[in-house]
Amino acid sequence: MKKPAADKRLLLILNPHAGMMRAARQMAKLVDIFQKAGYRVTVYLTEGPGDGTAAARRWGKEYDRVVCVGGDGTLNEVMRGLLESGARAELGYLPAGSTNDFANSVGLKADLLKAARDAAGGEVVPIDAGRFNGRIFAYVAAFGAFTEVSYRTPQTAKNVLGRMAFLLEGVKELQDIRPIHMALKCDEEQIESDFIFGTVSNSAPMAGLITPTVETDLSDGSFEVTLARFPTTPQESALLVAALRLGEESPLVVRRQARRVEVRCDEAVSWSLDGEQEKAEGSFVIENLERSVPFVMPVKKAE
Repeated sequence: MKKPAADKRLLLILNPHAGMMRAARQMAKLVDIFQKAGYRVTVYLTEGPGDGTAAARRWGKEYDRVVCVGGDGTLNEVMRGLLESGARAELGYLPAGSTNDFANSVGLKADLLKAARDAAGGEVVPIDAGRFNGRIFAYVAAFGAFTEVSYRTPQTAKNVLGRMAFLLEGVKELQDIRPIHMALKCDEEQIESDFIFGTVSNSAPMAGLITPTVETDLSDGSFEVTLARFPTTPQESALLVAALRLGEESPLVVRRQARRVEVRCDEAVSWSLDGEQEKAEGSFVIENLERSVPFVMPVKKAE
């Protein structure tokens, strides 16, 4: 039975260091918006990496709605904690990070107060999540060139420069690119090659560097897989970048849709899960957790 408004409980998990710390400065206004929407609000401020996961895992079952405030890493942590605990709390997200790739992909507002109103009164849509070698991620698992940028770029640079900080660090990384030999099974298709980059994603990932081939559907149970083969000439490098940005397939860019991706790699490779580092080697699985997250989306206006 649906609870009366006065009985609704909301846990606000806020990363006070995300972006320019603007969320922390507006915390009282954010709480006021949720209280006026009929929620009894509890605020939890994260103190370091993994704290959002611990909070969501410990208390998620006690709340009707959990709203996280921060960047994509904060979203990753909170979604992970909710799913690992078995909580069915509705999940809202106020993007306050430096790039907010997931928020941009699904149309969440950059203005925190407007985003809070959407998180208070939006519609709940079941969306997919992912599981990488047993670890939950929200929207993208990526390896190779540019992926280390997200966790190597200093937080101060992210705060000041936003997307430009990632791009500047990515340019520095180009001179050190080396191929990674990897075999992947995308559903039933085997793909093996030397790659410099790859993503398994539920949205347009990596600070806008890749254009998806199809309109993103967050609830279809499938990932978009993008794999970039190793270019051997400057001309091939230019063609590869163009194909990624234009959303095209080419001899250097493999694009597939898959519900399950089996990976085999004989060396330890750094992956980025929503911007958080994860090392993996050997054989493991990336699987889609179809419609596993009751996510609060802005209400679509009638056309």
